[in-house]
Amino acid sequence: MPPSQFWIVCKRPENVDPLDGMPKLPTCPGQFSPGTHFMLEQMATMNGNPHSFLWKEEEKLVHELIHAFEHVFAWDKSEKGMFLEDYFDPVLIAAMEHIPWILPSIPIPQGLWDCIIAIIKDRIASGVIKPSNAAYHSRWFRVLEKDGKSLQIVHDLQPLNAISIKDSAVPPVVKPYAKSFAGHGCYSVFDLFMPLEMFQLTCIPIGCTNSQQIQHGNITFLLQDGIPHITQPFVNNVPVCGTKTQYKLPNRGYKTILDNPGICRLIWEHLTNCARILQHIGHAGGTFSGPKAQIAVPEAVIVGHLCCYEGCKPLPNQVQKVLNWPIPKDVTGICGFMGVVGTLWMFIKDLAIHAEPLIRLVCCKIPFEFGVEQLMAMEKLKYLVKICAAICPIDYDSQNEVILAVDSLVLAVRDILSQMGDNNLCYPSHYGLITWNETKRWYSQAKIKLFGLLRALKDI
Repeated sequence: MPPSQFWIVCKRPENVDPLDGMPKLPTCPGQFSPGTHFMLEQMATMNGNPHSFLWKEEEKLVHELIHAFEHVFAWDKSEKGMFLEDYFDPVLIAAMEHIPWILPSIPIPQGLWDCIIAIIKDRIASGVIKPSNAAYHSRWFRVLEKDGKSLQIVHDLQPLNAISIKDSAVPPVVKPYAKSFAGHGCYSVFDLFMPLEMFQLTCIPIGCTNSQQIQHGNITFLLQDGIPHITQPFVNNVPVCGTKTQYKLPNRGYKTILDNPGICRLIWEHLTNCARILQHIGHAGGTFSGPKAQIAVPEAVIVGHLCCYEGCKPLPNQVQKVLNWPIPKDVTGICGFMGVVGTLWMFIKDLAIHAEPLIRLVCCKIPFEFGVEQLMAMEKLKYLVKICAAICPIDYDSQNEVILAVDSLVLAVRDILSQMGDNNLCYPSHYGLITWNETKRWYSQAKIKLFGLLRALKDI
């Protein structure tokens, strides 16, 4: 255990409620009026209603939310916040005994001097770096940003990481984390603006050992009051889920708030929760990225999963990649195709059964021959990927029966985890399939049944 001075200290200001003074959303929002940070130019970069999901009054309410919390959004580096020491003490990096290093700098091309000096001055002004007379000197280099024009300074922290004591904390497991967001009426997703620069460390934190653990732990600490029913942060991403009902009425309409029939109850409750999230982050000095913010959308990509009211769906670009895959000319091509299809295994029933002709070419030591059987298997898989529907998460608060069906075959074991709905229909939540190798295919029938059940239980 590291000495106490290396502990990550999270705290709240004494006798202070972060929600005190939180702006209230108006039930009858007015027309857009520019603020000090949120103006027409910034509003144009946000694409506030890309799916035409919101009504006109609800769009105005979203603008009111951003206007009220414009200090919590940043559209460029000059508006970036930094977490306050009232919440987080400066982090001291836990390290093993070592000899300080002094590494020579990488030469800067003369033509980039003005640009590099401007970046350094900007970082000094924003508090990211400051003068130091420490006994260490590390290298740094520059890389192009995504726009292909701007430069970004990256520090070589390999010597530091080599002697740092690693934090054992890990982020949430991706699959159950993503499934927990499926089946909600709407979503908002906030990304911390340049998150690793919100923590004042004794060295530049980008790429530093434990930076991810520190960041995830601190964001979780700030938003602990809303976990898990409102939000579950994932490092620098803060997804906010709406209610599990859309408040639909028998006449195909939706429940609205009393003071304004143009605002659904679903959107009002969701934006109220978003306001609480923004208040907590803003009170601690943090900022979210304005251009990346998604507010009150019907579906959102959360850790690589497309979550919506119906459940989890495959990402459109994943589906398109499978559909565009050419006919393999060798084993490598088949492995690549199956690797892409395999990312969607939980959406496709009996995946390995349909893929068996392709798997046979890879696993069995036979000459490569992509014939009619393999072509039909490939087209079948493409069709199944194209039509695969959303899978629903298990509702553990419901009294409806949960069913695990396992079928152990000679080629593979397949399982389906599903739950009965209120309409007495069975809704799948998970498709699993594990293929046998040549050795396991020769197991006795009883052993295959038992081993298949064991693997299915481990799989879910």
